[in-house]
Amino acid sequence: MKLLGLRLDTNHFEDYLSFLTEVLELELAHLDETSMHLKLQGNWLEIRKVSFASQHKNLFIRFALNPDEYESLINKISFFYYRKGQTSFKVQKLDSQVCSLIDPDGRSWCFSYGPKLTGQDTVANL
Repeated sequence: MKLLGLRLDTNHFEDYLSFLTEVLELELAHLDETSMHLKLQGNWLEIRKVSFASQHKNLFIRFALNPDEYESLINKISFFYYRKGQTSFKVQKLDSQVCSLIDPDGRSWCFSYGPKLTGQDTVANL
């Protein structure tokens, strides 16, 4: 079984667009006034603009990166916050191995690297 994609609903559409394209540098496959599709190495991420999005504090999205990708990500995050100041994506933890963020809708995003991927290195834990 292969996860083909993930859809997230939000009323913070522009914040996601900015963060996902500027920091994560995800490629936009589609963009209109109410949705965007971004490519994720054979998968896709869809963000839909809704008038009301409930808090998703139990959703945990995890990404595994190689050390060079992780270092690049940390530099991009630092520059993004330097340039924009406070944003609706809140940094919870940022160190040499793990970066944890909370998105505007309360979802946890974790970026990390390790020499070996395990069964716990999942795309999303629901």
